[in-house]
Amino acid sequence: SNKPVVKPNLAMKPLFWKKIQVDTVGTYCLWEILKEPDVDFSEFEDMFSKTATKKKTSSIINKKLKSKEKPEEAEIETIRSFMQQQPDASLDRPEQFIYELSSIPCFADRCYCFIFQSTFVESLASIEQRLVNIRLVTECLMNSQEIQKIMAMILAFGNYMNGGTIRGQADGFALDILSKLKDVKNKDNTFSLLEYLVTTYLRSKLPSLKDHNMPLPVPEPSDVMQAANVNFDDLEAELNKVSNSLESCMSKVACVLRGSSPATLEPFQSKMNKFIIYARQSLQEQENNLKDSVKKFNNCVTFFMVKPKPAESSVSPKDFFSLWFSFCQDFKDIWKKEIQKILKERYTKFHNLNFICFSFMNVPSFLIHKK
Repeated sequence: SNKPVVKPNLAMKPLFWKKIQVDTVGTYCLWEILKEPDVDFSEFEDMFSKTATKKKTSSIINKKLKSKEKPEEAEIETIRSFMQQQPDASLDRPEQFIYELSSIPCFADRCYCFIFQSTFVESLASIEQRLVNIRLVTECLMNSQEIQKIMAMILAFGNYMNGGTIRGQADGFALDILSKLKDVKNKDNTFSLLEYLVTTYLRSKLPSLKDHNMPLPVPEPSDVMQAANVNFDDLEAELNKVSNSLESCMSKVACVLRGSSPATLEPFQSKMNKFIIYARQSLQEQENNLKDSVKKFNNCVTFFMVKPKPAESSVSPKDFFSLWFSFCQDFKDIWKKEIQKILKERYTKFHNLNFICFSFMNVPSFLIHKK
């Protein structure tokens, strides 16, 4: 390890992490590029030493509704048979509407194509949203300077706490320790290592802290949870299903064009030709999006040196992002609380200063100038 030997002045509480040593020269990972943070270890040592002191259903519904809107073949046959037997008879408005539709050449195939057109957009939008989210979260974890600063602080704290032990001088640490930082308490058991991490980080940001809207330095927990729910195999299967349905739609379009007279082709022909061009392009975009998302996710896993579970060949989004979720959620909760506390202290200080100035302005002048 390139890390120096740390010898705390006091016996420290341990941090039971899985130590990572970067042995491969030229390995591109987080632990190779982290910069040493500026940490006040005298304060940290006093606090964490062992010395104790006293103290979407809608899309499914729409599909069902759309399927019900399409008349059953038996209904059409009944109406058609009735009209053949009694051509002069009048029908109620719903039956008349169905009868007129049934007279359109290849009506069932046309109906299928228009229904698929509406569900296609919904299906691809759902897939795209999940892929965009996981890509943004992985990019944030890999590229955010603030994430790197936080990880460097954790590494520095842990190496100091583990100074003089086999867990010390770590180049990095396994991510499962992130969710346990809230359980590591200071010597008085009054606050956790995670709370100390957040407040120390915030201290470095005080000059730029203006209001409650200061950006959270870790990914939004809801985004992390959504990323954890992504299954690349399932998304690939969904895209294949959409692709097969598109092929079926194209086949039915061809049947309609063959079975219809020129007078009944439009506007079906132009609308479907335009839709098929759009659908092919959109499907190709999402297939490329999936490949890109898988590649970026795998790069992120390598970047943090996360290894697969013993019985598995690769790290899944569920495995990887589960390591981050509770940490991001707890960090956000403490973050909001600490910002509110700081802003409240600032307001109180400002209010008191104004009160002093106001009081001074109302002191009689002869008292101010009296020698």
